[in-house]
Amino acid sequence: MSSRSLSGRRETPSEHDVTAVPWSPPARHEWQPAGVVWDAVQAPAHLGDRVLASLGDASGAVVRDYYRHRLYWFVPPGTAASWRPVPYVETYGRGTWIEIPPAGLRRGLGPHWVRDPAPGPGPGPVPLLTGVEALHEALTVAYATANGPRVKERR
Repeated sequence: MSSRSLSGRRETPSEHDVTAVPWSPPARHEWQPAGVVWDAVQAPAHLGDRVLASLGDASGAVVRDYYRHRLYWFVPPGTAASWRPVPYVETYGRGTWIEIPPAGLRRGLGPHWVRDPAPGPGPGPVPLLTGVEALHEALTVAYATANGPRVKERR
């Protein structure tokens, strides 16, 4: 849970204490701030689908937006500030907002869950957060596979 420091500034949980802030999907589509309970990593669908296949059950919750052709992973808060760039991949941290689909919504043209953190049928809920290093590596490999190796320009 958020707390205030001695200086009066609001503090958020550290990467290692993300369970301190309870979170669950909303009852209806809702814009929520990144950088509090989670940051988000967004990839275009042509890369994101490869990453989903690569990570398998190691992936946490994932939102797909068919309208924008994007997938979003949730990572520990503070990740966006230290993310190493991957082409076409964007991060959302403090000061940004993400449209979160309602719990259980698994189809539609707008944002919906590909991997839903809400309890439902099956072996149990998917964890909300995805491991940062595994996600970064999977995105890097997906980009290289889709676009070939990066070639340095000769002068």
